[in-house]
Amino acid sequence: MLHCLARSAVAGEMRPLMRPVVSPFQDSHCNAIPSCVSKLLVSAMRYPPAGIRGVGAALARASQWNRVTNYLHEANDQMCLLVQVETRAGLDNLDAIAAVEGVDGVFIGPSDLSAALGHLGKPGHAEVQHAIEDAIRRIRSSDRAAGILSTDEIQSHHYLSLGCIFVAVGLDGNLLMRATQDLAKKFVTSL
Repeated sequence: MLHCLARSAVAGEMRPLMRPVVSPFQDSHCNAIPSCVSKLLVSAMRYPPAGIRGVGAALARASQWNRVTNYLHEANDQMCLLVQVETRAGLDNLDAIAAVEGVDGVFIGPSDLSAALGHLGKPGHAEVQHAIEDAIRRIRSSDRAAGILSTDEIQSHHYLSLGCIFVAVGLDGNLLMRATQDLAKKFVTSL
């Protein structure tokens, strides 16, 4: 099921692919129980009666501005909720977060997680890597999709080998910067 959801998202068959961030709600904005926050996110992205999402589909890009026949009746079945965990509280409550019905996957944010674990700017630190590997194992054992961001090719393959089914392997800003630098080198002889 999860592989089908991910393939549908990539193929453009799934309407919105949402990835709300769970962690800030856990730590700074309120002291909510993470599984309760996850339940609120599930409810917020689904239309009634399954959720509380507003039904102004005529204004929604996902409904192609009200041109998708039966959009309101079919949209809930096409949703994919990927929550982001990147704090110690998120790790401590990962099993409860992943157990929430309607959470399809969990994305680990390695940079913020490294900061939360006391290793700012060092997502490759052994403690951080151990936490990430443990999190991936726990996510997969909950039958949820595991994902992560890694711009390092070797590390990305490692995460895939651990069972991640979605790995962000590039950042648009970095890709644009590299392409711009390469273009500039073609026209500037010395910098």
